[in-house]
Amino acid sequence: MTLVRIEKLIKTFGSNESQINALNDLTLAINQGDYVVFMGPSGAGKSTLLHIITGLERPTSGCVIIEDQILGNLPDSKLCDLRREKFGIILQFFNLHPHLTVTDNIELPLMIADVPKPQRNKKINQVLELVGISKRRNHYPDELSGGEQQRVAIARALVMNPKLLIADEPTGNLDSKNGQNIIDLLHVLHEAKQITVVQVTHDASIVRLGDRLIQMQDGVIISDQLIDNLDQIPFFNLFPVETM
Repeated sequence: MTLVRIEKLIKTFGSNESQINALNDLTLAINQGDYVVFMGPSGAGKSTLLHIITGLERPTSGCVIIEDQILGNLPDSKLCDLRREKFGIILQFFNLHPHLTVTDNIELPLMIADVPKPQRNKKINQVLELVGISKRRNHYPDELSGGEQQRVAIARALVMNPKLLIADEPTGNLDSKNGQNIIDLLHVLHEAKQITVVQVTHDASIVRLGDRLIQMQDGVIISDQLIDNLDQIPFFNLFPVETM
C-alpha cells in the first residue's frame, strides 16, 4: 500500500538570477513498510524533500499526498496535527530539552496530545525498552553519551506510534561505532514494528541489504533500487573532480 505519493514536485529558492532549483519535477511513491535511504551530496535536495514530506516547507509546485491527504490543502494547524499523529522525526542534532529527564523528554509529545497519564507511562516504558535505555530514564541529556541521546530522540519519535519514521542524517553527530549502533537499531525497529523508515545520508557504508536506495543529485532522482546483494551497495564518487 502506498503511504507517501509525491507528484511533479518542484521547490525553488530565490528569484531571477539568484533562483535555485532544489527539487526538479520529482515523482516518487513510498510504500508502507519500506526502508528507504536517500543518498547524495550536499545540495542534492534530500533534506528539502524531507521538509516538504513532513509539511515543514511547502513546494513551489506539485504535491505530496500522505495516505489520502494532500498536504498542500492543509492549513498549518492541520499539518502540525498530521506530524504529531503520523510522523516520528529524528534529526542529526538530538534536540533534547537539557532541563528535562529522559522520561520527561519522551513524554512531551504525549502531553501535547492530551494522552492520559497512565497511558503515557505505559507508552514511555515500552519505547524505553525498545531502544534499550530503561536504566537511564531519570538522567538528564548532559549525563548521557551521544549514542544514548540519539536513542532518547528515537524513543521520543516512536512514542506516538507513527506510521512513518523520518531520520535526517541520524548518525551525522556520532562517531562511527555509535553511528552503526543507531543504524542497527533503526533496522531492528523497522522489522519489529513494520514501520516505514525514510532516512537521509551521504554515507554509503550505512546502506544495508533490503534497503531501497534512492540516489539524488541536483534535485532529481538518478537511481532507485532495492539492495538485495552486497555488490549493489554503491561505492561511487559523489564529488567528482573536474578535469581540465
